[in-house]
Amino acid sequence: RAAVGADGALLLNGNFEIHKVNFIEKILATVLAKVSNFIPEGGIWMNTQRPEWNDANNALVGNGVSMVTLYYLRRFLDFFEGILEGQNDEVKLSAELATFFCGVTAALKANEGLIETGFDDVQRKAVLDALGEPASAYRLVIYNEGFSGAFETVSAVEIRTFAALAKAYMEQSIRANKREDGLYHAYNLMTVDGDAVKVSY
Repeated sequence: RAAVGADGALLLNGNFEIHKVNFIEKILATVLAKVSNFIPEGGIWMNTQRPEWNDANNALVGNGVSMVTLYYLRRFLDFFEGILEGQNDEVKLSAELATFFCGVTAALKANEGLIETGFDDVQRKAVLDALGEPASAYRLVIYNEGFSGAFETVSAVEIRTFAALAKAYMEQSIRANKREDGLYHAYNLMTVDGDAVKVSY
């Protein structure tokens, strides 16, 4: 900062340049951070020790799973799809985020058949692990090495397909969280039991 001023606080990439990304990458990074913590039929796992205000008040950090966050994310994906509607262009993403995106998309596609049948506890953990592993790899690379400065292209169609598939998972979870009185669960608790993840209301 002494040498270049306020820009010295910004993240540099492997070329020792300020790492600049487009609007779609910023939105996609936010969405992927949430989707990678998705527990089917449970919500978004509050495991980061950086909870939202409501989650902190409800003491949900660690084992809490937020359907509230999932409901907002479901609505946000509608907004995201709207931005990309009708676009067939290539979107330039940081190479590291492109890898993260492809890993999460592959995990969703590999387990797509379970949307219709529902998830047992073992399948639920398998999906959670499959989504979490690309996120973990992404974080480790960025924390340890930073952004390389390389970019890859992903089509807008691929991003729309991802958003639609993620929404399908979320809608199944929303149906599973509808109560007998017609209202919906807001928060759940998750328990890891070996190769299984149990969800309790």
